[in-house]
Amino acid sequence: LLREAENGRLDAEQRFRLRAIIQSLAEEDGDDTVDRVSGLLAVDPYLWLALLERASLEARQIAAERLEGLLGEPVDFDPEADAETRRTQRERLLEQIRRVMTLDASQ
Repeated sequence: LLREAENGRLDAEQRFRLRAIIQSLAEEDGDDTVDRVSGLLAVDPYLWLALLERASLEARQIAAERLEGLLGEPVDFDPEADAETRRTQRERLLEQIRRVMTLDASQ
């Protein structure tokens, strides 16, 4: 399933992260694999960005709140906006995530 998702609509950074998870899973045979992977995904801002595309208003609200917490700064996303507005907002959020991730990596 993960290998199939890798060939979908992921950008280069998302494909890199997914390949790392796949490789990590292939190397693990311990019982903590599910816990470890879910922990990694829970703090991955790209996962929460993807969840902003969900049809469910509640899912979008939760994802926006979680993303704001992970980035440590406000995010400009209206979960109640129309689909086109949300798409534009997600594009801006992708740039915000990349900026914050670059800052974190340089510190």
